[in-house]
Amino acid sequence: MRRLLPVVLAVVSAAMTAVAGPPASGPAPTSGTSIGTVAKEHGVEVEGGRQAVRLTIPVDTFGMKGRTLAVVVFFHDAATGAPIRAELPAWGDPATGQVRVVSQDAVVGSDREGLDFALRVPYLAFPCRPTCPHEVEARIRLVERTGPNGRALLSTALTRFWVGR
Repeated sequence: MRRLLPVVLAVVSAAMTAVAGPPASGPAPTSGTSIGTVAKEHGVEVEGGRQAVRLTIPVDTFGMKGRTLAVVVFFHDAATGAPIRAELPAWGDPATGQVRVVSQDAVVGSDREGLDFALRVPYLAFPCRPTCPHEVEARIRLVERTGPNGRALLSTALTRFWVGR
């Protein structure tokens, strides 16, 4: 059974450390994570009656019991790869102003567990371009907050969707 995590906006530092995978000829890993296919639901109502897109990011874990995970998503223009500046300051990264969302932390409760991180982003957070609607790319990072260095990058994924006013 998968655990659905509530939507929360939080601030996180952009500095993360990558975790090296096991050697090609070495033993099988004793722990790991994977990000599945991201579900996108358009027209979701958020605070103030605004419309948003909800991203549900499925994460499967093994050997991670007791570790704290979170998802961070940064948004880029799909055509150019350029970071997208937030039109709503609450939805921008404090350091760069780029549209981003951060999940609530989740502590893995069993040796094998599936987690669904649900994140909402209001359409008004994205600027209206001359070519509205336009395609954006969500660059997803699964991070561990309890690693030996305090924060470690575990998995990444990409998904695209269209926004416009």
